[in-house]
Amino acid sequence: MESPRPLERLDELLEQSVLEQLTSPAPSMATGFDPLDDVLEGGFRPEELVVLGGRPGVGKTIALVQWSRHMAQQGTDVILAHYEHSELALIGQMLLIEIGEKVANSSMTIEARGAVSEMLAGRKQWSEVVVDNEMLSEAADEIRRYAPHLQVLTANGLRGGMQALVDAVEANRDASVLVVDHLHKVDPHRAEAAVVIEELKGLAVELGITVLAAAMIDNGAIDARRLRMAHLEAAAPVGHEADLVLMLNDKLPAVSRAHSAYDSLRADSFRNQVLLSIEKNRRGLAGVDLEFNRDYAHRRVDPRGAFVSELLVDDVLVRE
Repeated sequence: MESPRPLERLDELLEQSVLEQLTSPAPSMATGFDPLDDVLEGGFRPEELVVLGGRPGVGKTIALVQWSRHMAQQGTDVILAHYEHSELALIGQMLLIEIGEKVANSSMTIEARGAVSEMLAGRKQWSEVVVDNEMLSEAADEIRRYAPHLQVLTANGLRGGMQALVDAVEANRDASVLVVDHLHKVDPHRAEAAVVIEELKGLAVELGITVLAAAMIDNGAIDARRLRMAHLEAAAPVGHEADLVLMLNDKLPAVSRAHSAYDSLRADSFRNQVLLSIEKNRRGLAGVDLEFNRDYAHRRVDPRGAFVSELLVDDVLVRE
C-alpha cells in the first residue's frame, strides 16, 4: 500500500486538532473587564504566564485583586500571593470593592467606607463597624460567597521563595490561577529575576495553571510619559517567557498633548483614567490600548472600559 503523502497526513492532523478543540475547548478565565475579555477571546488560559507592568501606584494590585475576585465569583479557584499587604488589608480592599459595586457615592456607601477605614486603622473592631450597617454586612456576605475559591497568602507564608508558591498550588489541587504580586519579591536573594520568571512559566506549564504576576519597572524609566514592555525590569526574559504582557499607565501623560493642551475639561477626564495596553499576546491581538475610569474611593477601577480613541505619545511621529 502506498504511504500517505505529507499533505494527506497534514489534513488528517489538522482535522483531528480542530475536532479536539471543538469537543474540548481550552477553558478561559474571564477578568470581568470589558472589552479586555473580548480581546483575549474570553480571558486568560491555562499554562499561560501573564505579566502586568506599570509604575508604583498606578493600580497593578488593584487590577490583580479585582481579577482574582471576579474569577473566584465564577467558581475558579485562585491563589493570591501578596508580598506587601497583610491579609486584613486585602480583605479591606475587597470590602471596598463590594461597596463600590453598590450605588456609588450614596450616604450609605460613604458610611460603609468610613467603617472600613475605622477597622483598618485599628480604631474599631469588626463587630462594632458591621453592626447596623446593612451595606457593609452585604459586602461581607458577598465575599463569603466566593471566599471558598480564593486563598490569600501574605509575606509570612511566602518566606520559602519559589518553593512556597509550588507548595501552595500543590496543596490546593483545584487551583487554576496563581496571582503573584509581585514577581521580583518571590526570591529577593537571587541576583537574576530571569530565573524567577522562567520558573513561574515552568510552573504554569507543569501544573496546567495560569500565573498572573505584577512586574517592576526599571529605575531609569520612572519619568517616561508612557511605560512600555521594554521599560520593565528584566524586560528581555519577560518578553521571552510571558505569553501575555499588559502595561498599566496613567492616561494623561500618555496621551498626545494635541488632545489635552487646549482643553482643560478633557485633560481633567484623562486624569481619572488608566490605560491598559496589550503589549504582547502569543495567541491573539497585541498593540491594543484600552481605557478604564478609576474609582479611588473604593480601591477599584470601573470594569466597563473602552478602546482608546486618542493618539498616544509614541504614536506621534514628531517628538512633542
